Amino acid sequence: MAIRTFSLNQIRNICRNVEHLEIRLMQKNDRVKAKKFLEKHFYKRHPLLVLLNLDKSPSGIEVYDKYLGEAIKSELSLMMLDDRNEIIALSVNRIMDRYSNKIQFKDPRCQKLAFLVEAVDEKCNLFKKFGVDRYLKMEVLAADPTVENGGIQKKLIKITKSYAHRKSIKLIRFDTTGYYDAKAAINLGFKPHYSLNYENYVVNDVPIFRPPPPNTDYSVFVQTIDDGSNKPDRVKCWKPTLPNITFTSMSNVFVKETSGSLDKGDMRQKKSAIMIQNFLNTQKEEDTPLIYTIK
Repeated sequence: MAIRTFSLNQIRNICRNVEHLEIRLMQKNDRVKAKKFLEKHFYKRHPLLVLLNLDKSPSGIEVYDKYLGEAIKSELSLMMLDDRNEIIALSVNRIMDRYSNKIQFKDPRCQKLAFLVEAVDEKCNLFKKFGVDRYLKMEVLAADPTVENGGIQKKLIKITKSYAHRKSIKLIRFDTTGYYDAKAAINLGFKPHYSLNYENYVVNDVPIFRPPPPNTDYSVFVQTIDDGSNKPDRVKCWKPTLPNITFTSMSNVFVKETSGSLDKGDMRQKKSAIMIQNFLNTQKEEDTPLIYTIK
C-alpha cells in the first residue's frame, strides 16, 4: 500500500490558492510565465511528448512553445491566477478554419507529431460533419494538481465557450493522446468523435508511435455551443467558493461512446479543516496517476 504524505506548507497552499482565484485572457507578456507552467505541468505529462523526449529537450520545447505562442495571439487563451499572481491553470486555444495553414516544424520530432494530427484531421473532417466553417481547438488544458478538483477546468471550459460564442464559433475540439486525458475529457463534458489507435498509424507496417500502456489512442472530442445558452461571463475577477478538493484516480476508459452516469461532485465546503480532511480522505491507496493535465 502506497501512502501519500503532505507537508503543512502544501496543505496551506491548497487552502490559500482556492480562496482567491482570478481568470483572465492570456496576453503576450504572459508567455514566459506560461512557458514555465507548461514545463512543470504539461510537457512531462503528455504521453507523446514524453515518448519523443521533448520534455527533456530544450530545443524541442522551444519549438513547441513557439507553436503555442501563435495560439495565444488568437486572444482566446485563458489563465487562472492565485492570490500570488501565479498561474494555477491555463487553457491555450486557437481558431481553426478551412484555410488554416498546416504546421511546419524544424524539429523532426515535433513534425512527426504534426503529421499525426494532419492524418487525424483528414479522417474526422469536422468542417463537413458539423457544417461549420471554423471551430475552436483547445491545444492545452492544464492545471496545477495541488489545487485542481475538476471544477477549475470546467470553469475554464465554460468561459472559453462564452468567448467562442462571442466570435460566432459553434464547435470546440479537444484532442487527447492517452488513457487518462481521454477519461478526463469525458468527465469534462466532451463527447468522443474520432479515435486512431497508434497500432494502426504505421509506416511499412511499423507503428510510428508506441507510448507505454494504457495509452493506446489519439482521440478527438467535441462540444457544441448552442446559440442561446452560453452568455459571456464577466471574468475580470472570478472568485469561487471553497470547493471540496478531490484527486480522482482513473478507472476504465473507452474512446468510443460510453454509458453510465458520472459523479457530478458538486459538494461545497466552507471550512478549511473540512476541505483538508476531504482532500486527504480521497487519496487512493494504489499508486495510479491523477487527473491534472489534458491536451
